[in-house]
Amino acid sequence: MTPEPSNPGELAVVLLGLFPPGLRASALENKAFRDRLGLSVDADVTLDQSDITFKRTELFKRIRDLYASKVAEVLIEGRGSGTWRMSIDNEQARIKLVNGAKTFLIPDLSCLHPESAERLKWFDAEVAKFGVNDARMKRWRDLLKERAIEDEEVDELLAEYRFTPRYVAGVIEKLFRQQTIRIECLVPDDLRYFDRLVGEPTAGMGLKEFFDQVCGPRSAELVRQSPLLGLKNVFLASSHPFGPQSLRIDDLPASEIIDFYAWLEASGDRFSQLGGIEWGISRLGQIPALEPYLERLAQLIQADDPKKPDGRLQLLTSLIVLVEGELARTGICRHRSPHWRRLASIAHACVLERAIVNTPIPTSDFFGWVMENRGSLYYLQTFVDMRQEPRWGPDFILATQLKAEFIGRIAGVDRTGASLVKSEGFREFLNGDGNDSIRSQVKFPYSFLPGPLEGGIEAVAVMPEEVESNLRKSLKEEALTPLSFVTLVNSALIYRVDAVFAELAADGLRRVKHQLRHIKSADEAFHMLTGLATVAAVTRSVGLAEEVRVLMRVVRRKPGIEITQDNAIRISMVAAAAHADRAEWCKYVGDCITEFSFEEVSRREALILRHHLVELRHVEPQLWSTTARADAAVLASLSSLSA
Repeated sequence: MTPEPSNPGELAVVLLGLFPPGLRASALENKAFRDRLGLSVDADVTLDQSDITFKRTELFKRIRDLYASKVAEVLIEGRGSGTWRMSIDNEQARIKLVNGAKTFLIPDLSCLHPESAERLKWFDAEVAKFGVNDARMKRWRDLLKERAIEDEEVDELLAEYRFTPRYVAGVIEKLFRQQTIRIECLVPDDLRYFDRLVGEPTAGMGLKEFFDQVCGPRSAELVRQSPLLGLKNVFLASSHPFGPQSLRIDDLPASEIIDFYAWLEASGDRFSQLGGIEWGISRLGQIPALEPYLERLAQLIQADDPKKPDGRLQLLTSLIVLVEGELARTGICRHRSPHWRRLASIAHACVLERAIVNTPIPTSDFFGWVMENRGSLYYLQTFVDMRQEPRWGPDFILATQLKAEFIGRIAGVDRTGASLVKSEGFREFLNGDGNDSIRSQVKFPYSFLPGPLEGGIEAVAVMPEEVESNLRKSLKEEALTPLSFVTLVNSALIYRVDAVFAELAADGLRRVKHQLRHIKSADEAFHMLTGLATVAAVTRSVGLAEEVRVLMRVVRRKPGIEITQDNAIRISMVAAAAHADRAEWCKYVGDCITEFSFEEVSRREALILRHHLVELRHVEPQLWSTTARADAAVLASLSSLSA
């Protein structure tokens, strides 16, 4: 007869045995859980460069003995690798392992040193090396001052350094040099890294407030620690003009700034180069020597071909989709605002871009590979984001739109700074109207559309009276066609559109019983429906969102007008953003997908719908309650189609 457990720890071990291995491991990783039950765990430590494995308790005990000067050398058994002699190599300040002709050096682990002064000396050196000194690190310093850390705390402390921008950038460069490309290795799965990359927000903090109160002070601290490394970091927040505007780096010597711009021209990412143009032109009065760098940077961006498969813009698009899609998969930023997450993901995409441009990696097929692996998650995450920030959609990250965004931002640089340009060619480029000027490349409406962080910011441009008059007239016509909505659709993301116009559109659709004349093609129908869905989202018009849903049913039944179920889902997801409330949004999305799930479709279409449904519920778990019927219907459809 098996004896009953005699204490809570033994009972916990028995009960944990009833759970799957993954859940057991997760529970045992929680130190508070183990401490409460009096449990302890041991682990194996594998040295990366040698693939030698030791028991953690034995390894750390012997390191402590060496640091305490109890012995000059100790013996330790490797798992399957024999006996090793361990000593301190004072010249290299590292621990040496020797087994016959084999010799390896492992990192200094003075965090295990018995003397507080030695622990703090090691800690301060590591902090300076990795450029991180946030509240988490200050807590670790206090702990090391008080006592030596326990075995289980060593990896927790070292993880703090592994999730720093400098460490991650080094790992990424190594992976690309080895041409080892696994998405999980390229995108950290810990929020600490992204907080250290762009700054940690407080709850409810708006975009401008974040840049002013977090990025500004942070930039001053980073360049104080290391001018060049700090500048490389702070310009990663250039996905919005607020980034360069918020920088507090004017106290740096001009020579340090020039050194950074030389690096930026040769090895920088496109967003940092764009931010460099914006900041540099505004400082030409103080640092005239920046002008040739700014001119060459502007020429680089002007020359970018967004249609080139291995071009920089196509690469940048691919990297942003990759990072955003992976963050959607891991969900580590789920409780942060979409604009902050997008700032962080674009910054990390820029870190990846910097690594790639300095290694001989072919990128012509990169976009296709990324879209196949993370494209769906990226699109669905952005559709979910639109509930909170409805003015920015997933297609706005495409290379052609990025080019239009970049051109628009360069055209809007500081006028005072631009007037100080001495080069005739650069002055004509910035201020002229010729064929080679920046103004000639501005495309309406694309250069005026919201940027990646502006989905939640209301448009400031007021609709011209003439446009408003024509809009009212077209929406009140007795017979409506797709052309009746063109002005409204084109205005939705450019001007501040009053909700009354969305209601006029909804009234018009009801008035003509959703029968629109002269729909020439499926493509025209799709763009019209997507445009009306966007109007509903931007104006938060629940009424128009409902009419778009009805109109889509009617249009999809028209002979010769085929809107695929996949495109119908896209339209529905955009229209759903008319609902700012999460519960109402989930209901609208659930109703739409349930309707699609009962349509007669091919097996391939059913599989696509099922795939979307699984990923949507992963991105927004509250959809589980509103999509249960849809899930059952799709599974039943797949079962019948397999029979």
